[in-house]
Order: sequence, then C-alpha cells, then structure tokens
Amino acid sequence: MLDDSIQSQMQPNTAGTSGRGRRALVFALILAAAVRIGLLVWALNSTAIVTYDGRTREYVAEAQHLVAGDGFVKDTPSGLRPASLRPPGMALLLAAAMSVAGSSAERVVQLFGVLVGLLTVWLAWWLARRLLDVRAAEVVAYCVALFLPLAYYEVVPRQPDGIIACFVTAGLACMVRACDGKLPGMLRWVLVAGVVLGLGSLLRSSYMLLPLFLVAPMAWYAGRRGAATAVAVQVLVLTVMMPWALRNRLVLGEWVFTSTEVGGTLVTGLGESQNAWGFGYTDGARGREAARQGIADPFGPEGNRYFREVFWRSIRERPGAYIGTVLKRLPMLIATPFTWGYRNPHKTSTFTEAREVGGRDRYEVIRSNPMYVVRAYWDSLMFAAFSLAAFAAAIMTLVLTGHRRNAALLLFSPHLYGLGVHALVHFEPRFVLASIPCWLGGLAYVIVAARRSPKRGATMAT
Repeated sequence: MLDDSIQSQMQPNTAGTSGRGRRALVFALILAAAVRIGLLVWALNSTAIVTYDGRTREYVAEAQHLVAGDGFVKDTPSGLRPASLRPPGMALLLAAAMSVAGSSAERVVQLFGVLVGLLTVWLAWWLARRLLDVRAAEVVAYCVALFLPLAYYEVVPRQPDGIIACFVTAGLACMVRACDGKLPGMLRWVLVAGVVLGLGSLLRSSYMLLPLFLVAPMAWYAGRRGAATAVAVQVLVLTVMMPWALRNRLVLGEWVFTSTEVGGTLVTGLGESQNAWGFGYTDGARGREAARQGIADPFGPEGNRYFREVFWRSIRERPGAYIGTVLKRLPMLIATPFTWGYRNPHKTSTFTEAREVGGRDRYEVIRSNPMYVVRAYWDSLMFAAFSLAAFAAAIMTLVLTGHRRNAALLLFSPHLYGLGVHALVHFEPRFVLASIPCWLGGLAYVIVAARRSPKRGATMAT
C-alpha cells in the first residue's frame, strides 16, 4: 500500500467542470477526424503530398510475400531472402488488410490510421487530465488533433512512425493505471501495458526499452510500486518480441530483437554531418562501403555485424569527434523540424542531396544559402519553432507544477527517452513522433497557466 504522501501526489488534478472537459474532448475528436480524413483525401487527389516512397514500397512488398505464403522475405537480385531489415509489425498489418480487403488494403490501413489517431487524441487527453490539469487536457487534445506531422504519418504513407504514437501513449496510460487500486487491478494493467508496448515495438523498435527508462520517473511518481510496474512491463515487452527474436535466431543464426538495419544506421548517424571518419550519410554510402568489404547486403546480418564493429571502433578511436556529432544534433532535438509530406515547389534540392553530392552538411547549406532554406523549408521551420516552444514549455511546466512535478516528468519521459536515444545514435524528426502526444502536455499546461489570472495561476502551481 502506498504511503499517504505518495498517494496524494498521484491523485488526478480534476479541478474544473468534467462535463466541459468531455465536450472539449468530443470537439477535439471531431477535429482530429476532419484533419486526418481531409489530409488523406488531399493526398489521394493531389501530387502536393507524398503518398508513396521507398519505405512504403518495402512494407507493401513484404506484405505481399506474406499473403502469397512465401514467409517474411524480401526480393534480392539473387532471389528471395529472409527479411530482417525491420520488425514485421507493419508488414503483418498490411498483409492482414490484404487478406480481408484485397486491392483496397492500403486504403483500409489508412482508415485504420484515422481511428488510431482518434484513440491517440483521447489517450493524450486522459494522460494530461490525470497527470496535469483538466484544462490542460482540453488544450492538449486540440494540439494533438491539429498536429499535421503526426496526422500525416498516421494516415498517409502506410508506415509505423505515426501509428506507434498510440501504442506509446497507451502503454504509459496503462502503467499509470497500474499504480492505482489493489494488486489484481495492477497486474491487469501491467499485462496490458506490456502487450501494447511490445506490439508497438514490433511496428518500430525505437521505444522497446522505454519501460526501463521509466523506472526512475515511475519510482518518483508511485514509489516502489511504480518502479516494479516499469520493470515488469519491460519484461513483458521483451516477451512479446521474443517470437521475432527467436525467428531471427533460427533463420539468421543470431538473436536480433530489433533489426539488422541497426549497424548501418549507427554509421549513417556518424555521417549526418562533416565528420572525422569520412562517412557518407545515405544508404548508398553504406552499400558502397559494404561492397568494398565483400558484403552483398549492407543491412543484412553480415552487414549489421560489420557496421556495428565499425561504429564502436570509430567511437573508441575518436571519442571527441563522436561528442561533436552528438552536439550537432542538439539544435534539431530542441527545435525539431518535423515534416508532413508536403512537396514544396521551391525545394529543388535537399539536405541529403547536398550531403551526398557536395559533401556539405545542413549547417553549411543554411549558412551558404539561408533564403533558399526559408523558401524550401518554411513548413519545417514553422514546426521547428513550434517544437522549440514545446521544449521551453516543458521546462516551465516542471517549474510550475510544484509538488506534482513528478507527474509532469513522468508525462514528458517518453519524449525525453526518444530524444536521448536518437541524440546518441541517429536522428530524423519522424523518429520522435511517437512521443509527441505526451510532450505537448507541457505546452498545453503553459497555455492554460498564461490564460489564468495571476492568483489562479499561483493556485495551479500548488
């Protein structure tokens, strides 16, 4: 049984009219549905939105092989080979849709993304209401509903980057619920949290170790019971992923819980900007390097082992260069330039092309041609400013929440985990979309605090 002080800190801050809060949630859900369906209709009837790229083609091809009974395989110049480039969750989802809906499968998955988006809005509302404030919950529901990068990745490209936001948010909500009530209820919610986060990790494995990261925030929030919840959920996540790891052990000859893309991705991260090792930034660079070593597939088991060794050797030889690479990522972590699939007609070249062809990193491109960057990336710059505001608001929220600071930190922890992991490894804005619904709670809290009178704002902090 929790002691009284911890129990009091865990009580939801539900000051305000619950009826009003639920009406705001309904409006936010309607708005979220309109945004996602409108974005999908626009994408299907216009070339202004990217609907298909290389990753989508790979997921669809893997799903088609599953439906055909070939197993989880990929096409190679030498024929079909076991697929291990990424976890099988998205391919399984597409394959299930193909089995049920046939040629309409991709539309079915996109509509499924709309439903997932609505559930994410509701979960973000519940978490903010439970951990912060009922008025903040109203605002965060609208923020998540309107956040175009998340909406785009949920419904348009048939990729897991947006869909897993629902799994991460649901997993945290179940862990919070596990800290309420008696033991039978705790065990039920722990089980649900582990299964949900495990299934999400089979879609994209970036958040596979999130429960382990949450041990300390959960302990601050709910004492030993919170820490035990996080540990138990982590064990369950690994249990859910065990069939995938066992399959790789049997097929590839080694235990792989994530994917064989990891090694190449680690080295690609070192090549994000100008670097002491001379690494390039693209998959093509990994392919050329692998070919020089006689490795046919840079993202297969052999390539994964080779590039992992290259990554660790590179860090040991030049630790200062690695620290410099991490520091260069910090501006994008603080002010993340999210994208939403828009084909800007002013964009005649990309940062990736500048890195691959001219050897210039993004900072050199910005310095040399700032006005082009503004014209070509105005939407990403807008989201970067929004992300910067959210980052500042999260810090302010930790100051304002007083004795409930532990609850605020717990809410922000999934995004802090995502930022931390990708700061050390490799960063693209879409990698941290999964935790944005939790992160936006801080911005919502500060907006509500700013709208209140000074007296009520002081009350909010206590």
